[in-house]
Amino acid sequence: MNDAEVLTYTENPLARPDVSSFPLDDDLVLSKEGNGEVFVLNSTGAFIWQHCDGRHAIPSIVEAIVNQFGVPASEAMDDVLELIGNLHTAELLATD
Repeated sequence: MNDAEVLTYTENPLARPDVSSFPLDDDLVLSKEGNGEVFVLNSTGAFIWQHCDGRHAIPSIVEAIVNQFGVPASEAMDDVLELIGNLHTAELLATD
């Protein structure tokens, strides 16, 4: 999936309702009901996940990362697009 597909497909990423999350130290564990798979996100990934609420567009998530972690916007964009792509591939995000 390229960047344009991610931006088009998940303009406002939304976590699937059948995905549970719980903290584990500084990480966040995601679990999709029914298949037993778990995914562990670091603190940056957890921050991005918390913004996958259907209200935040990808550019606003990038801006939040820049403000929270003080990283360059290009690095934040790369991180957000990579994680959103991975979450989509793992079927953790809702689809239209």
